[in-house]
Amino acid sequence: MAVSGKTRVILVATALALFALVGTYEVWMQSGARTRPWPLEAYLESSLAECRTGPGAYAFMRECVLLEIRADEARRYLFEEDRDLFLWRDYTDVNLRLVSACLDAQLLRLKMGLRQQEQKSKLAASLACLQGELGANNHNGKIWSRFDLSDIERTRARSLADQAQSLAAKGEIESALNHTFRAWAAWRRFNDQSDQEFARFEDAAMQEKWDREAASLRSWSSETGRRAILVDKLAHRCLLLKGGKLEKSYTANLGRNWYRQKIQERDASTPEGHYRVRRMFPSGKYGFALLLDYPNSADRERFEELRRAGVLSPTARIGGGVEIHGGGRLDSDWTEGCVSLETSDMRDLYRRSSVGMRVTIVGTSRLTSSLQGQ
Repeated sequence: MAVSGKTRVILVATALALFALVGTYEVWMQSGARTRPWPLEAYLESSLAECRTGPGAYAFMRECVLLEIRADEARRYLFEEDRDLFLWRDYTDVNLRLVSACLDAQLLRLKMGLRQQEQKSKLAASLACLQGELGANNHNGKIWSRFDLSDIERTRARSLADQAQSLAAKGEIESALNHTFRAWAAWRRFNDQSDQEFARFEDAAMQEKWDREAASLRSWSSETGRRAILVDKLAHRCLLLKGGKLEKSYTANLGRNWYRQKIQERDASTPEGHYRVRRMFPSGKYGFALLLDYPNSADRERFEELRRAGVLSPTARIGGGVEIHGGGRLDSDWTEGCVSLETSDMRDLYRRSSVGMRVTIVGTSRLTSSLQGQ
């Protein structure tokens, strides 16, 4: 079938139009991003999730909020582009915004990682220092550091430090640091309280008073030739004097709160002052025991003054039953206020003692070291 010239012209024109349309479409496709950037969206969402839940995210809260705002803005542009007809969509600007938000998310994750490393280093150093402070053999130059004092703040500090160590081993750095800081706070409270409690042992007036009381006992023993007992609380020594000279020296355990002056019943403090042996028991709760005449008149007078001043409750009781007895333990102050010696030492002291024997208990005394040095 013959094709007319006019038809051939139409066919050629149609073909040329199709080629032009295809070329135009290719140019259009190359001139912009026409497909929705699903991979970029997914990557941004996962990066945002990591930033929200990453280590120490709370420290980057402001940065996370700003990043969320930028991501929301990119999503808004994305939705606006989706509303256009397919042939007119161009995600170029959206891609730029998504890429920019993704880069910011990566930068934030990097900052969080660096901070995590810094926190780990800080935790390791802080924990090591704290464990050294809490160590049983640590002497920081303070009087009280030589003793394992029973105190709730010290116990809390040790417990928190152990918890911090456990959390650090699990990789929970922020929680471990929190426990470490709380342990340090408890330890500082214990330090401050201990400094206040032991200040009396460095007070010149108290030192002079105790030295005077110890010297008085020694003078009496020297003048009469009789035996007497001197208890030095700080040195944890029980000295038996005879004729003013040291006859025997025993290691002593004291009340749990021995560093305080006893003022009332159940305060677990060992009293200070001049006493006498009131009774002797060969088989008490802790074996051999010497019952002292606590409270004496000086103790009662101080007790009443404190009660009148409101320091003590009107229902407070002064207590009693303070003894020098056996059952001593190694490096442990455990009694309710008594002086405790090793069983063999108490047996030896008991056979050298007598009813009415003088006993002086002081906070500390230079006489103790001078007598033991003889």
